[in-house]
Amino acid sequence: MAVPRPDVPRRIIGEGSARPHRAGRSARRPELRADEHAAALGFAPQLMAVLCEEHDRERSERAAVTAAGLSLDKEGVLARLLASHPDVRTRLHHLHARSRNRR
Repeated sequence: MAVPRPDVPRRIIGEGSARPHRAGRSARRPELRADEHAAALGFAPQLMAVLCEEHDRERSERAAVTAAGLSLDKEGVLARLLASHPDVRTRLHHLHARSRNRR
């Protein structure tokens, strides 16, 4: 076990994990690049349709939970920063931005 030195500042997020959000961000990039590649091959409409269906499914599940009188915890900022995959809304946003830029 390392003994902390008084002249060296301590890390903000846990000992041994300096900037775990960078690991999450770098893990999300390949997914967005794969979406970009699929769109470049002409599969953007199909990919966007599938992502829209997934987004609608997630929304209806949240509505069902709320209608049943249960509470649904919102995903926190830290959880989103550490996520290994981008959420559906982010993927759709990137695909929409790409389609607007191609026009």
